[in-house]
Amino acid sequence: MMNKIPQAADDILRQNHVGVLATVSSDGLPWATPLHFLYNGEQIAWFSPADCVHSHNARQQPKVSVALFSPDERDGLHGVYITGVVQELQGVQQQELQQWQKCYGQLPSNLQQANTYRLPIGQVDAKKSTNGLWYFTHKSQ
Repeated sequence: MMNKIPQAADDILRQNHVGVLATVSSDGLPWATPLHFLYNGEQIAWFSPADCVHSHNARQQPKVSVALFSPDERDGLHGVYITGVVQELQGVQQQELQQWQKCYGQLPSNLQQANTYRLPIGQVDAKKSTNGLWYFTHKSQ
């Protein structure tokens, strides 16, 4: 069953491709990394080299959080916050590569050997979500 994402949140995810990934190191320290994200209506994805700090952190502790927001809103900040368990796939996956090329063009050389990371959007948290800020949580099975 596909999760119903509110139209306002879907618009933010489709129109804003740069956000921040938050991970936690093995010694419990937070790490925030700005990245380009892809969105397909059900999940977000990104490419990162396996030896990056955030990739290592996600491998050790796959519970992550992502924030994507629209900074140009005249009536206040509008954003989407997603928390869940990330899946790491070896190499650049064809589905995400095609989406990247459509959004950004050629994949940069530093990402040619990167891995693909996928994070399901999950369910909207109606208690937290308010005034253009949308919170989603995906609990792994």
